[in-house]
Amino acid sequence: MLLPDTDFDAARKFIPRLVETLENKMKKNDWPLTFSLGVVTFNETPGRVDKAPHGS
Repeated sequence: MLLPDTDFDAARKFIPRLVETLENKMKKNDWPLTFSLGVVTFNETPGRVDKAPHGS
């Protein structure tokens, strides 16, 4: 998920709401899924997703 024009603090506030929404939907539909989320911010937008720096 890309959140353009969103700084780290705003993204960090959004993630718990997203997690709650996903967990509620999975419980309601009895979906046996798990997920993991992370946040990364860029000072300059990479031209392509595959060109974004990533950790090792």
